[in-house]
Amino acid sequence: MNKEKASKIYQPRKINIFRAIGFGLPDVMGGGAFTIIGAWLLFFWTTYAGLTAVEAASILGIARVVDAFISLFMGSISDNFYRTAIGKKFGRRHFFLLIGSPLMLVFILMWITGMGYWYYLISYLLFEIVAGMVLIPWETLPTEMTEDYTKRTLFSTTRMFISSSGVFLATFVPGQLFKFFGENSAAPFLYNAIFFAVIYVICVFIAYKSTWERQITPEIEANLRKTASSGLWETLKKQCKDYFSTLRLKSFRKHLIIYLLNFRSPN
Repeated sequence: MNKEKASKIYQPRKINIFRAIGFGLPDVMGGGAFTIIGAWLLFFWTTYAGLTAVEAASILGIARVVDAFISLFMGSISDNFYRTAIGKKFGRRHFFLLIGSPLMLVFILMWITGMGYWYYLISYLLFEIVAGMVLIPWETLPTEMTEDYTKRTLFSTTRMFISSSGVFLATFVPGQLFKFFGENSAAPFLYNAIFFAVIYVICVFIAYKSTWERQITPEIEANLRKTASSGLWETLKKQCKDYFSTLRLKSFRKHLIIYLLNFRSPN
C-alpha cells in the first residue's frame, strides 16, 4: 500500500454524531467571526482605529469584491490540487484545513489600535482570504466522506446547530468583556479577538483530524482533466462569464442587494 492510500485523510471511518460535530466545528468561525465583524468592526475602526466612516466602508466594499473572486476560484484550485505533491500527501481539501488552522490567528490583527488605513485593509483582506481558503474546501467534505443522504443530512444539521452556537458566543462573550473592562476601552475588542482566534484554530484543526476525503480514482481524474482541458486561462474566463451572467436575473440582483446591505454595521 502506497503512502497516499495509507494516509488517514483517505481512510473512511464510522460516521456518528461525534464525527459530525468534528466536521461542523469550523462553522463556529463561519457563523461567529462574521457576526462579530458585522456587529463591531466598523464601530471599532471609526472609534478606536482612527478611520473615517468612508475609509472603513471602503475596506468592507473592497473585501466583498475580493471575497467574490476567492469564492469563484477557490473551488477550482481545491479540485485540482491533487495534482501537486503537497495535495497528494495532505489531500486536496485537507491541506487547506491544515494550513488554515494556525492562520486563523490573523483574526487578531484587525483589532489592534493605532494602525493606518492600509494596515486595516490588508489585515481584513487576509482574514477574508484565509476564511475562504478554509470554508470552501471544507464545505465539500460531506460529499467526499459519504454518498448516503441520511449521513450527509446529519453533517448539515449538526453544522447548522454549531453555526448558531457560534453566533450565540459571538454576541455573549463581547457583552461579558464590556461589563468587565468597560464600554469606553478598546481592550475588550482585542481580548475578544484573541479568545475567538484561538477557538477557531482549535475548531479547524479538529475538523482536519476528524474528517477524510475521497481518493482520486481514474474516473474522477478523467472528469477533472476534461473540465480543465481548455487551459487555466480559458477556464477562468468561462467561470467569470458564468458568474456575471447571473446578474442578468432580476430576482438575483434583488437578493444580492439585500445580501450586501446586511453587511452594514448596526452601530
